[in-house]
Amino acid sequence: MIGRQSGHGSDRWEAGSHCRQRAGREFVMTSIGSIMLVSEDGAIRPESVAYSVELARRLGASVSILMLIAVSDAAGGEGERTLREAAETIAAQGIRLGSSEIRRGDKASEFLKHLAVSASPSTIVWGSDREVLTDRRFKRSGHWLAKVAGQIHCPIVAPSLKGA
Repeated sequence: MIGRQSGHGSDRWEAGSHCRQRAGREFVMTSIGSIMLVSEDGAIRPESVAYSVELARRLGASVSILMLIAVSDAAGGEGERTLREAAETIAAQGIRLGSSEIRRGDKASEFLKHLAVSASPSTIVWGSDREVLTDRRFKRSGHWLAKVAGQIHCPIVAPSLKGA
């Protein structure tokens, strides 16, 4: 369990905190605030929602959802339904839901604009095609996320189903 030890010799841990040991038994706490579930083109993989819920539960974090849709993409209506379903699933699990938003336009630009005006996430969970992040050629792929990955200062994870 990730937590914070309260004082020297105490066995009490506070959930929702991340700690590192320094010099002996002294602990420095870093708060885990939010997880951002990012998706594109109107689809969110169920395993990404489930992973976000479990990670938020373990860390005591909230989950925000960002769906990016190109202006020319007709996935708008489908994206709104998918976003609403993901938000309902997260809330039904007792996880605090942060923002839930669809942004239309250039995906890289909209993603960076969203990061600029939102609280920095502790982790980004990729909710779309897993192959985008697992492909060895990711950095050369030309995908918008590959272009902005160097500007993101938190881990990006792409969950998969066990056995897949």
